[in-house]
Amino acid sequence: MRKRNHSIGATLNDFEIIDIENKKVTVKCNVCGRIQTLSSMYAFTKRTNKHGYICSMILSKNYKNGFENNELKQFHSIWCNMRNRTTNPKYEKWNDYGGRGINSDEFEHFIDFYDNMYKSYLEHIKIYGEENTTLDRINVDGNYCKENCRWVTWLEQAKNKRSLLNFKAISPEGRIYYGRNLKEFCESKNLNYQSIISGLHNETRNMRNGWKFIVL
Repeated sequence: MRKRNHSIGATLNDFEIIDIENKKVTVKCNVCGRIQTLSSMYAFTKRTNKHGYICSMILSKNYKNGFENNELKQFHSIWCNMRNRTTNPKYEKWNDYGGRGINSDEFEHFIDFYDNMYKSYLEHIKIYGEENTTLDRINVDGNYCKENCRWVTWLEQAKNKRSLLNFKAISPEGRIYYGRNLKEFCESKNLNYQSIISGLHNETRNMRNGWKFIVL
């Protein structure tokens, strides 16, 4: 078996070794340019010495230790929810997100989501606040990727997504309606659109004034 080169200047998957001291190895990521000092157990392990794993691990460790402010905690939560929507098998049953073939492969690792979306996230919350900042896909049938993602307010997202998605509505009397424009439907039935849309954003099957709404 060929012995791996663990000397200064050697390449380990996505990293180049720039210093070795005792059991610590300093490496430079050839993908994002970050310089990290790691335990040799991480640097010299083939399974883990990759950009997505190491750089995400370092960033997440910093955020958990309070190195970053609360904005990063909320941003990390948005990433987790995005990954859940596109990888959780339950959405296949509902024919939504991953069940519709929508993926977030470009943002599989938190570090890539951070590098591409965090700056614009901070710019948006500076104007609208964290509570009114949400991740939106420009093309509702497209994947989560840098070219198709943006930050919008909840109202803007509602106009782009939920009001133009197929839905099923059940009246208090049990009548069933199918439609595509939820806003127009609510207006025709004298229902509070904002109240209904806020519930649908939480991805639950909601009862509003005796009505039940399900996104198909």
